[in-house]
Amino acid sequence: MMWPTSIVNNSLKLAISALSLCFRERLPKHAHSLYLDGITFYKISNLDNGLQNSYQLLAQDIDKVVDNFSHLYSDIAKPVVAIFLFAHKLGEAIGNEAPFYMIAYFIVSGILLCTFSPPFGRYTAMEQKLEGDFRYSHSRIITHLKKLHSMEEGT
Repeated sequence: MMWPTSIVNNSLKLAISALSLCFRERLPKHAHSLYLDGITFYKISNLDNGLQNSYQLLAQDIDKVVDNFSHLYSDIAKPVVAIFLFAHKLGEAIGNEAPFYMIAYFIVSGILLCTFSPPFGRYTAMEQKLEGDFRYSHSRIITHLKKLHSMEEGT
């Protein structure tokens, strides 16, 4: 089982890297073309107060989305294949009803974990918003200091 496992794992890593590269190439180009099309940049920068630091979203958050999206296939497919292989081997070793007990155990433990775990998605979204606001504030401070410095030199 070690040879097929190593081949599958390395093939999966290669597929993830290729998929990530394709996403990293296409998604930023598409987002930048939408951002720079017409007066979208002006609208986002000056008219929409709800979306600040849009440049940070385009530059950094797209990379995070691409990484997470490229790993989505392996994060779903690998555990499903492992469960079916384990269920097959368990059925051969113990009996045909053992895989059903195992799958029931996984379902019950998954439901319990979902019920009692904190809302990590909301925490991550809040963290990203705070980081973006922090970077935006720093860029505004730098811009303000440059304006003050140029005004001092002019007087």
